[in-house]
Amino acid sequence: MLIAKNNNGYMLLEIMVSIAIITIVLLPFISYFSNSLYVLSKTEMESQAYQFATSTVETLKMKSVHDWDNMETYAGNYSLSDISKNNDLFTDDFNIAVTINDFDFNSDGIVDSDDSLLGKKLSVVVNWNEGERNIQIDTLLRKR
Repeated sequence: MLIAKNNNGYMLLEIMVSIAIITIVLLPFISYFSNSLYVLSKTEMESQAYQFATSTVETLKMKSVHDWDNMETYAGNYSLSDISKNNDLFTDDFNIAVTINDFDFNSDGIVDSDDSLLGKKLSVVVNWNEGERNIQIDTLLRKR
């Protein structure tokens, strides 16, 4: 004759141990995915900032061909709304600063009127996260 054993207590213990093992195994995966989401968000913001900066540089290059004498005024009044009509990106999260300065093209250490006739240095700075993060693109514009 077979004697029936009461194993109810062991079954509860086995379930608790298996849940503990599954939790220990899954914690690194959850950490990995949360870090991945953070890096993805950071990369997306940086990518948008680069897109704004390069769009600004290209817009000002085209503007310099047609209206060289008013470049400083145009750059001083430039804002993200000038390019946001062509973009679906969130421009409220970013700030942009555009400066145009004379550049020493002769490499003599002196910026003179001859240098101003040749071209100017364009600097575009885009920042986000309340100024904590930023990128800068510098390029030279040549008078045509």
